[in-house]
Amino acid sequence: MTSVFISYSRRDKAIADYIAAELRNRGADVFVDYQRLMAGENFIKRLGQEIESRDCLVLLISPRSVASKWVQSEVAWALHCDRPIIPVEMEPASMVDFFFLINVEKVDFTRWSVDGRVDEAICKLALALGLSETPLYAEPVPDILATTPPTLPEQDEFRIAPTFARDDLSDLFFTAAEVAREDPEQAVFLYRRVIETDPGFMGGRAQEFVRREEERLKPARLANMLAQARAAIQAGEWKRGEQIGRDMLALDEWNIEAKRIMESCFKNAECEPMYEQAVFAAKRGRWGAMSRLLRDVKETCPDYGDPATLLVGKPIQAEWIGFVHPLTTLQGHSLPVRSIAFSPNSSLLASSSYDGTIWLWEIPSGKERSVLQGYTSQIWSVKYSPDGQVLASGLADNIVRLWRLP
Repeated sequence: MTSVFISYSRRDKAIADYIAAELRNRGADVFVDYQRLMAGENFIKRLGQEIESRDCLVLLISPRSVASKWVQSEVAWALHCDRPIIPVEMEPASMVDFFFLINVEKVDFTRWSVDGRVDEAICKLALALGLSETPLYAEPVPDILATTPPTLPEQDEFRIAPTFARDDLSDLFFTAAEVAREDPEQAVFLYRRVIETDPGFMGGRAQEFVRREEERLKPARLANMLAQARAAIQAGEWKRGEQIGRDMLALDEWNIEAKRIMESCFKNAECEPMYEQAVFAAKRGRWGAMSRLLRDVKETCPDYGDPATLLVGKPIQAEWIGFVHPLTTLQGHSLPVRSIAFSPNSSLLASSSYDGTIWLWEIPSGKERSVLQGYTSQIWSVKYSPDGQVLASGLADNIVRLWRLP
């Protein structure tokens, strides 16, 4: 049986309990409830024993968890015990303190707070843990959007770091020293946990290492972040891109690329409602509205991205990108155009006007095919037959005229 320790901010307890229940229904032994730690025990020692006894640690990433001193200590203990860490991203969050995980593939749970879509993410997490994709049991699962007051520990998880015993602190320091050459990012993370408990530990060597390594790692960190930010922009993940830009500025406050990324993501986030409305217009068959909205998106946010790569599952298609910019301008009528209609195969466009004529245009060239004349009143509407062989026109004098087309 796979045994799992879930590390999370106490303020994310609802989603943590939900994931724990889903994993238990798939056969996992999950530790998530701190009330299982017996009162009066050495809390930190018991916590370390729980992590060491598990096969892996599942880290629930959110702005709250990455800022939690308790979560940071739990992850440090997992590294010390050489337990695999599986990151689960619930919300975009700063990874500056967890930079050793920035390139690790994460299980995407970001949709849970938007529309509760978690089935696919649960399956991916189950596979990563070697569990069944489908539930084996039918135990009750708590409401994913429930709100529960934080439970143990009662200390402020964002300001107060758990205090490690002297021997445990030495173990963390030695583990950091052992991985420093192979994974300096992981070593920096572990040394920081040592410093939080005892800044002068081992004569301040941990602080010296952190200062030296963070300066050395800065160029690689910035390059890595830049690549991830560009990927986020291309995928339409504006909040993630903005967060990465903010992290880059935390490392280098004068970084021009970071400022450009944040500006682009902020502007694109403002354009997202227009794109959503274009999607809705497409669903309703309102092509004129869709065209106008997509054009506004492209004019306001030139790097918004190709609709084919955005909002997966929505009906905007790659070939519709032609609607964003006018293909051509058709001129011929002497009075306002009243109605237009595309032929079933979209190779012709018929336009009727108050000038008493119908023009047929070849698409997409815009070349005039023919002009249908002989009307004595205004033409209010045109419509193709399903096979495209007949064109019907409705007149202001209550007459319908049919044209057989070649």
